[in-house]
Amino acid sequence: MLRTLNLLPVYDSAESDLVYDLLVPSLRSSNSYLRGVGFFTSGWLRLAAHGLAGLIENGGSARFVISPILEKSDWDALQLGEDAKCNEALKSMLESNVDDIASSLESTTLNTLAWMIADGVLEFKFAVARDCATTGDYHDKVGVFTDSLGDSVAIHGSFNDTIKGSLNGEAFSVFKSWEDGQLPFVEKHHKRLLELWQFGNRQFKTFNIPDAVQRKFMKLRSSRNRPYTLRANSPVILEKNISKLHCPLNLYPYQEEAINEWVSANCHGVLEM
Repeated sequence: MLRTLNLLPVYDSAESDLVYDLLVPSLRSSNSYLRGVGFFTSGWLRLAAHGLAGLIENGGSARFVISPILEKSDWDALQLGEDAKCNEALKSMLESNVDDIASSLESTTLNTLAWMIADGVLEFKFAVARDCATTGDYHDKVGVFTDSLGDSVAIHGSFNDTIKGSLNGEAFSVFKSWEDGQLPFVEKHHKRLLELWQFGNRQFKTFNIPDAVQRKFMKLRSSRNRPYTLRANSPVILEKNISKLHCPLNLYPYQEEAINEWVSANCHGVLEM
């Protein structure tokens, strides 16, 4: 539980390892993590993998609101102010980045990332500026951990969830819900993060990962076995048992392809033949 961690009020990278001394133990003691961060790279998962695995084994999940890195052409599409075009720009950018992630991550980390996204225990939303006259980025760095007893810890500081962030001079202020005078800070950070996740705010709209990109991530799983253990109350839809699928007829290649796509989508959707 979070109360047992004896967390410091401030973590400074000159004195502590922010990932291993703060983030990993907090994740392992929680069943919910809500994070808003300017920059996120999948390489960060290598650093925090044990913490995320502990969170998931607790029956929990992690949600990230991040700033997408968009090319000028993407911004031109976003500036038209139409949600459909925003989603299409994000889809195009993300699909190209999936291939970059696949080539840059070691297979075990990539497999973990793909499984967590497929299971819905790791979710991302992208914060995009509402004002199309500017290309300002979402640049906050805040997070809230919550455990099964309802205790929460809020962190606020300069640290981005990137490999580079772990090498910089960074710091976190830490607020604990059970400490005198700190609950208002925890509640305020949680409230503004939750509102951003659900509805966006006056500055930023938030967008989900497009379904096509999520399916592409799911295909990157290199093993049929999860690299972590799911509890029965985990907020996921478990994969169907597809070993019983059988057809006595010889299928056309396009029919087999359609079935494989459906299975890759965790047996979601409608398949018509």
